[in-house]
Amino acid sequence: MADVSAISQQKQTARQYVELGSTTDSNGNTTSVIKSRSILVESEKKEPEKLKDGSPNSLAGVAVNWANAERAGLTQFSENEFVTYDINTLEGFELLYTEPKQRLYVIQKGHSAFQTQLIQAATKTLKEDVAEPTPELDGQTIDLRVGVDEAGTYSINNLPSKQKVSTLDKFIKQANALLDSLGIPEEGRPALIAGIVANLQAAATPAPVNEDDSEAVEAE
Repeated sequence: MADVSAISQQKQTARQYVELGSTTDSNGNTTSVIKSRSILVESEKKEPEKLKDGSPNSLAGVAVNWANAERAGLTQFSENEFVTYDINTLEGFELLYTEPKQRLYVIQKGHSAFQTQLIQAATKTLKEDVAEPTPELDGQTIDLRVGVDEAGTYSINNLPSKQKVSTLDKFIKQANALLDSLGIPEEGRPALIAGIVANLQAAATPAPVNEDDSEAVEAE
């Protein structure tokens, strides 16, 4: 018999937030409808007692994601508590999923999601220390079983890890946010950002020392 420690359980609370609207039929009858919905599992991070300006926070202690939904004007529609499970061993997987077909289904779903995660990570990663945004990988056929190098980078046999965000990536993200707030069209941004980066790199590069100037300093 499998050891119950092979799986563990916890409780999670989920709320459904909705944007309510109405529709009117040909007879003039008005009916309430859900225009949009958001299902949010309670986040660990909670709202602080006070807002940034020092005023009391009416949503103090509420999960941050729930509070953001309420600030956005959504209405709490339902709330439920769920008992969920973590699988700690392969034995635990068989203990939790008793039907072989269900096990295969779950494995395939997780495998598909993992491969998609690797594809997204490999596709969006940019080269570092270049003036313009440049894909790290381009025009290649990448076998996810082996990855792109001897270390097995972007391989299904490597545990996923957060990709390091370069200083350039951070700057481009911040620059796009600023240009967006200024209403600068997206089609003109790459050239503008590239020009800014080039100027910054030029400013950070020490000017070459003129030999004559160097000698004059020494003579003094």
